[in-house]
Amino acid sequence: MKKEIIIVFVTVIAVILILGTTVTAAFGQGQALFSALKTAFLNIQQSELRAEEPSTEEEEPILIPEITIGKIILESDNMPEHVNQIVTIPVTTKDIPNESVINVKLIKDGIDVPQEDFTIEGNTVTDNVSTIKLNLGENTTKGDYLVELSYEYLVGQDAVEVLKQQASFTVDTIKIKQIIIEQPAISMEKNETTIITYKVVPDLFTDADLKFISENEDVAIITEGGLITAVGRGETNIKITSLDGNVEATCSVTVLEPSIEIKEVTSVPEQVLQGEEGTFNVKIAAEDFQNEKRLDVIIYKHQQDITGMFEVEGNIIQNNEANLILKPKTELATSGEYTIVVTYDGKPIDSENMEKQSAIIKIHGKTPITGFEVERDTVKMTVGEERQINTIITPEDAQNKKLIYESDNPDVASVDENGLVESLALGTAKITITSDEDATLEKVVEVRVMELIGTEEYNIDLENRVIKNIPENTTVEFLLQNLQIGSDNYRIENNSGETLTEAALVGTGSLLKINESEIFNIVVTGDTNGDGKISITDLSKLKLHIVKLEILENFPLMGADINQDGETTLTDLSRMKEYLVGM
Repeated sequence: MKKEIIIVFVTVIAVILILGTTVTAAFGQGQALFSALKTAFLNIQQSELRAEEPSTEEEEPILIPEITIGKIILESDNMPEHVNQIVTIPVTTKDIPNESVINVKLIKDGIDVPQEDFTIEGNTVTDNVSTIKLNLGENTTKGDYLVELSYEYLVGQDAVEVLKQQASFTVDTIKIKQIIIEQPAISMEKNETTIITYKVVPDLFTDADLKFISENEDVAIITEGGLITAVGRGETNIKITSLDGNVEATCSVTVLEPSIEIKEVTSVPEQVLQGEEGTFNVKIAAEDFQNEKRLDVIIYKHQQDITGMFEVEGNIIQNNEANLILKPKTELATSGEYTIVVTYDGKPIDSENMEKQSAIIKIHGKTPITGFEVERDTVKMTVGEERQINTIITPEDAQNKKLIYESDNPDVASVDENGLVESLALGTAKITITSDEDATLEKVVEVRVMELIGTEEYNIDLENRVIKNIPENTTVEFLLQNLQIGSDNYRIENNSGETLTEAALVGTGSLLKINESEIFNIVVTGDTNGDGKISITDLSKLKLHIVKLEILENFPLMGADINQDGETTLTDLSRMKEYLVGM
């Protein structure tokens, strides 16, 4: 712009000079004006030339900013909300203008800490000083940290440089700021347990960083983790504190010791009959319970839970009492005595005074049972059999004829609800039979599970179903006394098919029949004609057999084998003679 002005000015002067010669000629006074203008032009031209000449003055130096980090200070006491740690970083600077902002980055384990996990204060430079304060949030954990400060500045017209400085610090103390118990008060019952719910601010701490305290361990105790156990009736405070005791939270605990007592049992009508509608009313005193608590009612008969035979109402506690109503289901409940047991949470309230929690009710039969008999007191069986226990009940028209069967050794013999016995292993079991209506009416049947047949006196050939070595003159009674038979259904027949009495002699050819399906042939030593004795007739038959005039076969032949060597010879004949003559 300055050059343009000079050019215009020179042009004007040139015109004036041209015109000036003419003007001078005409007017003498114009010469002085011309000289003045010429001088001014020359002065301007020299000034311009001087401006275009190189300057001999020195240029200003480029300034390099500096940042120096002082001793870092950490604070953990009395932290504001949502702050775990305050880190103060003193900074001095050089050649950084006022109001300049220093950038701050926080690094842990080589990873940048997210900006939302901390806030920055005081990172603006004033008179070459800055006090930076980092508020580390609730996600802050213990460990080593690196803080990085940076500042951007221009060099020359365009170049941008970044100044960085780093310093490290260690967070080794994070303190509990607050403990919050979510239940301000807890009500429990004796022997009950519960877990107290709580949280710690910040939530970096575990149970190992806390103390769990009961002010009265006779009332309640608390273990690490917050498990409270009610010990005895009363009140106490449960505390959760920091290890240094500076922070704590308190919860009040009330322990109740419930008690139940059945005060009265009545029925409508006075006698409830089997098959007819009736109601039992049970008045219960329930101390130290909260309202709306539910009592458990179990009804037993013959030690079996038959609660399902009754409709149960009124087992909710109101004002320390419950009025229980029991209605027998007419199609299910039979006559007899029932035991009511009232519990809470399925357990007795006071095991030492259990009688206070139980009562007896009775359903009457229109025609009561007076007794019953069993067909046999002892039952013999082999393994794998089934046998029905038969009974006779009196009176015949008794309304409740139901009997309860129980085996004392179900591994040997089991019994079902109808008295059907199944034998499972060798041994003995006693089946106890009780009247459903009157538990005082009882019978016991012994079940002996045995091999099919056994003896220590005789020789039994199980494969061929033969009983041998029976001496002469053996009666049926004596024979059976020396046999163990796994059945109650047996008899002995002679060779004509007639059942022998206990006093009759058994002879060769007689049969032992067990359960009609198992048949054993009987052989009496020396008896060949089947009368159970050794006589001249037997000797004659043996002689005829030896000389082959009358051949003995099958069981008579076995009877003729006196010496039991499996053959019939002169030796057997000689022995029979000796026996007959008394030798």
